[in-house]
Amino acid sequence: MRFNITTILFISSVFAQPVFEQIEIKSITKLNIPYAGKITLSSTINAADGLYREEVQSEYDRFYVRMMAGGNKTAGKLINQSKELLIMYDMSDKEFASEEFEVIRNNSGKPTLKDVTNMSPGGGGNRNQNNNNEDRDDDNDSNEEESSSDEKPTIERTVSRAYEMVNGFKCKKITTRISRDGGYMQMQEWITPDTSFFIFVNNIEKNVVESYDGSYSKTPSSNDWVSRIDPDRNFEIISGEVVKNTMEMLDEEGETSFSMDMEILSVKSVPYDSLKFTLPEEFKLVDQLD
Repeated sequence: MRFNITTILFISSVFAQPVFEQIEIKSITKLNIPYAGKITLSSTINAADGLYREEVQSEYDRFYVRMMAGGNKTAGKLINQSKELLIMYDMSDKEFASEEFEVIRNNSGKPTLKDVTNMSPGGGGNRNQNNNNEDRDDDNDSNEEESSSDEKPTIERTVSRAYEMVNGFKCKKITTRISRDGGYMQMQEWITPDTSFFIFVNNIEKNVVESYDGSYSKTPSSNDWVSRIDPDRNFEIISGEVVKNTMEMLDEEGETSFSMDMEILSVKSVPYDSLKFTLPEEFKLVDQLD
């Protein structure tokens, strides 16, 4: 039997795709926010077929912010596609709240449970948004209206030619500056073309969220920012996954008004462990977490 070259290439590409049982991603995000001070969010994500778990440990530098947030804590979300169940939990209080997919579907795909993994002020800094999409859409609309009446920001963008190593990933560095009257935002990103682990996790998360008719979206990169601001200009686009990101908002005098640093600490394939997707038996079921 003879195969044509297209068939051979197709079969080769299928068998070349890596097969994972479970992927674990550890990351850290550090924010410095006016009046709120320094906030550190340490995240661990585990993903397997039909299962997604994200756990975030928060540390608040300032006492009053820590009090408003309910103290430094570890909390997370667990989504089980086969059981059609969304769980939010608090490791510190040993409590959890759950919601069936059918209930979420009947609420236009929006969970009624508070997303306890959104720990920074305003609920930002997280990969996937489910609860606050309408509010954010309203904010985006108002920002677009405001921006349309103002002068268009200017964009400067440089891409390194050499690769740098960041926690085992070969990366290209992109520096993007978006300037307007009164100040500018500067973002530096380290992007790797080694995306197989990330694609696996993104697909798992996307599938489980869309199973309850939820809306899945990744955190926008500078590619998204510049495309929205100036869609007619051809900027160099580097495809891949952001493994390190620094962002600063500066005023016209160059003083920092806000900063954020995110870094992927480790990404690895691990043997499937069902315990990573279950909670301890002593956890108490509650209607809603604080």
